[in-house]
Amino acid sequence: MQIKDLSTVQAGFATTRVRDPQWKLRVAVHAGLDDPGRFATLCHELAHIHLGHLGADQDCFWPSRLGLDHAAMEVEAAACVVCTRLGLDSASPAYVSGHMPDGQLPRGVSLDLIARVAGLLERMALGILPLRKPG
Repeated sequence: MQIKDLSTVQAGFATTRVRDPQWKLRVAVHAGLDDPGRFATLCHELAHIHLGHLGADQDCFWPSRLGLDHAAMEVEAAACVVCTRLGLDSASPAYVSGHMPDGQLPRGVSLDLIARVAGLLERMALGILPLRKPG
């Protein structure tokens, strides 16, 4: 993860475009956020990755779900589940509701994957997840 100055409307990003071949992905978090904001943003970006919003990786650690629209991806990647379970306040609930103007889940949202990825991120945050070996 890289802490970086970003625009005022961007809390962070995840991308597969990296210059160093030893890395699969790049995650950046806005330097202007406080620690809880950075944590929530990191969870959000990691959720995009593990939910398959950037495509599958070469080791098949996560699926490829490139066909979702923007609203579905943002609702799925909201960090509110992880933050709430860890006792942190975040802006995620308001962010999610902004992507559900009619109060309905966007087409293609997987509640099962949200729960699985939230559990994974929680285990990562608590340091209880064993390292996975490629291949």
